[in-house]
Amino acid sequence: MDSRNCSCPHECGYDVVFLDTASQDPIIRDQLCYSNIGVPVLAIAKIRIAAMGDMLAHDSVVSQAKTASGYDFTPYFSRIRPLYTQADVVFCNTETLSSGTAFGISGYPSFNAPTEFADGLTKGAGCNVINLATNHIADKGQLAINATLDNWQSQNVLAYSGANRSSAEQNTVRYFTKMVLR
Repeated sequence: MDSRNCSCPHECGYDVVFLDTASQDPIIRDQLCYSNIGVPVLAIAKIRIAAMGDMLAHDSVVSQAKTASGYDFTPYFSRIRPLYTQADVVFCNTETLSSGTAFGISGYPSFNAPTEFADGLTKGAGCNVINLATNHIADKGQLAINATLDNWQSQNVLAYSGANRSSAEQNTVRYFTKMVLR
């Protein structure tokens, strides 16, 4: 076997291992790419992962994000965003509900952020894998958890996990695929 960068027509850019014959293993076969000379290669994908911790919407943070038409949290992340632009996966620990005004915007000790907080994390910080399993997820009860989950579901992130609407949802394994990795 020979290992080098792929030079296939669709320029996958993966590191690859050239194979003597095409694999019959369906998992391996899904990862096959073909070099520009028609030789099957096994694509070895690489992803860059970045992580940031407790994104907590304290009263002062929320009041500073207030605008005439709602809230804008994206400016908070303007200086750190460049650190994450090369990452394929940006894991963020939200540390607070973002269920919106219907549940009362509040800080310590019972947190709930405006729905725009999720917008700030996705568009401002680049968060695309969201952890909701924190000590504040139940601060406003199950209905607020449901609203937070609806909010994250609308954000077009790779995945969110750590809170559930039901025990059936809790038993569902959530995953995402980035390049050929799951």
